[in-house]
Amino acid sequence: MARVLMSLAYGPLALVLLMLALLNVVAAHDSIPASKCGARNMKCCNLISASNDSVLGPVLNTLGVVVGDVAKLVGISCTPLDLLGLTQSKECQGHPLCCEGQDFSGVLGIVSVGCTPIRIGA
Repeated sequence: MARVLMSLAYGPLALVLLMLALLNVVAAHDSIPASKCGARNMKCCNLISASNDSVLGPVLNTLGVVVGDVAKLVGISCTPLDLLGLTQSKECQGHPLCCEGQDFSGVLGIVSVGCTPIRIGA
Protein backbone atom coordinates (compact mmCIF):
# COMPACT_ATOMS: atom_id res chain seq x y z
CA MET A 1 0.00 0.00 0.00
CA ALA A 2 2.80 2.40 0.87
CA ARG A 3 4.43 1.68 -2.49
CA VAL A 4 1.19 2.61 -4.30
CA LEU A 5 0.93 5.85 -2.33
CA MET A 6 4.53 6.71 -3.21
CA SER A 7 3.78 6.06 -6.90
CA LEU A 8 0.79 8.39 -6.74
CA ALA A 9 2.90 11.05 -5.03
CA TYR A 10 5.49 11.03 -7.81
CA GLY A 11 2.95 11.05 -10.66
CA PRO A 12 2.19 14.79 -10.38
CA LEU A 13 5.90 15.52 -9.96
CA ALA A 14 6.67 13.67 -13.19
CA LEU A 15 3.95 15.64 -14.97
CA VAL A 16 5.32 18.95 -13.67
CA LEU A 17 8.83 18.01 -14.78
CA LEU A 18 7.51 17.04 -18.20
CA MET A 19 5.73 20.37 -18.57
CA LEU A 20 8.88 22.23 -17.55
CA ALA A 21 10.80 20.31 -20.18
CA LEU A 22 8.23 21.22 -22.80
CA LEU A 23 8.40 24.88 -21.82
CA ASN A 24 12.03 24.75 -22.81
CA VAL A 25 11.09 25.59 -26.38
CA VAL A 26 12.80 23.53 -28.98
CA ALA A 27 15.74 25.25 -30.61
CA ALA A 28 15.33 26.14 -34.26
CA HIS A 29 15.25 23.02 -36.39
CA ASP A 30 15.32 23.09 -40.15
CA SER A 31 11.98 22.17 -41.63
CA ILE A 32 11.45 20.11 -44.75
CA PRO A 33 8.74 20.39 -47.41
CA ALA A 34 5.76 18.11 -46.82
CA SER A 35 6.45 16.55 -50.22
CA LYS A 36 9.70 15.08 -48.80
CA CYS A 37 7.81 13.15 -46.10
CA GLY A 38 5.93 9.91 -46.66
CA ALA A 39 2.20 10.14 -45.96
CA ARG A 40 2.43 7.54 -43.16
CA ASN A 41 5.11 9.63 -41.38
CA MET A 42 3.16 12.92 -41.30
CA LYS A 43 1.90 13.74 -37.81
CA CYS A 44 0.13 16.62 -36.13
CA CYS A 45 1.51 16.84 -32.59
CA ASN A 46 0.24 19.04 -29.78
CA LEU A 47 3.69 19.34 -28.18
CA ILE A 48 7.27 18.97 -29.38
CA SER A 49 10.56 18.78 -27.55
CA ALA A 50 14.19 18.00 -28.18
CA SER A 51 14.77 14.29 -27.70
CA ASN A 52 17.89 14.92 -25.63
CA ASP A 53 16.11 17.21 -23.15
CA SER A 54 17.50 16.54 -19.67
CA VAL A 55 14.05 16.32 -18.09
CA LEU A 56 12.01 14.79 -20.90
CA GLY A 57 14.55 12.06 -21.71
CA PRO A 58 14.30 10.25 -18.36
CA VAL A 59 10.49 10.57 -18.36
CA LEU A 60 10.29 9.01 -21.84
CA ASN A 61 12.76 6.32 -20.80
CA THR A 62 10.58 5.46 -17.80
CA LEU A 63 7.59 5.13 -20.15
CA GLY A 64 9.55 2.74 -22.37
CA VAL A 65 10.00 5.18 -25.27
CA VAL A 66 13.23 4.55 -27.20
CA VAL A 67 14.29 7.93 -28.59
CA GLY A 68 17.11 6.90 -30.93
CA ASP A 69 18.50 9.87 -32.90
CA VAL A 70 19.06 12.66 -30.36
CA ALA A 71 19.33 15.27 -33.12
CA LYS A 72 15.64 14.81 -33.95
CA LEU A 73 12.52 16.00 -32.15
CA VAL A 74 9.93 14.10 -30.16
CA GLY A 75 6.25 14.75 -30.87
CA ILE A 76 3.81 14.27 -27.99
CA SER A 77 0.07 13.69 -28.30
CA CYS A 78 0.25 13.11 -32.05
CA THR A 79 -2.35 12.17 -34.64
CA PRO A 80 -1.86 11.27 -38.30
CA LEU A 81 -1.76 14.35 -40.51
CA ASP A 82 -4.16 14.17 -43.43
CA LEU A 83 -3.28 16.81 -46.02
CA LEU A 84 -6.24 15.82 -48.23
CA GLY A 85 -8.76 16.27 -45.42
CA LEU A 86 -10.18 12.78 -45.80
CA THR A 87 -9.79 11.61 -42.20
CA GLN A 88 -9.02 14.79 -40.27
CA SER A 89 -11.99 16.98 -39.37
CA LYS A 90 -9.92 20.16 -39.20
CA GLU A 91 -6.44 21.30 -40.12
CA CYS A 92 -3.50 20.70 -37.81
CA GLN A 93 -3.68 23.14 -34.90
CA GLY A 94 -0.47 21.77 -33.40
CA HIS A 95 2.92 21.14 -34.96
CA PRO A 96 3.12 19.41 -38.36
CA LEU A 97 5.98 16.92 -38.20
CA CYS A 98 7.57 14.20 -40.30
CA CYS A 99 8.29 11.40 -37.82
CA GLU A 100 10.41 8.57 -39.18
CA GLY A 101 10.86 6.76 -35.87
CA GLN A 102 8.56 4.48 -33.97
CA ASP A 103 5.26 5.57 -32.39
CA PHE A 104 4.54 4.76 -28.75
CA SER A 105 1.07 4.83 -27.16
CA GLY A 106 0.68 5.56 -23.49
CA VAL A 107 -0.35 8.08 -20.87
CA LEU A 108 0.96 10.95 -23.01
CA GLY A 109 -1.11 9.86 -26.01
CA ILE A 110 0.85 8.86 -29.07
CA VAL A 111 4.52 9.81 -28.77
CA SER A 112 6.40 9.90 -32.09
CA VAL A 113 10.18 9.96 -32.28
CA GLY A 114 12.65 10.91 -34.99
CA CYS A 115 10.63 13.97 -36.01
CA THR A 116 11.44 16.95 -38.22
CA PRO A 117 9.14 19.97 -38.72
CA ILE A 118 7.45 20.08 -42.13
CA ARG A 119 6.23 23.00 -44.19
CA ILE A 120 2.67 22.44 -45.35
CA GLY A 121 2.08 23.53 -48.92
CA ALA A 122 5.77 23.26 -49.84
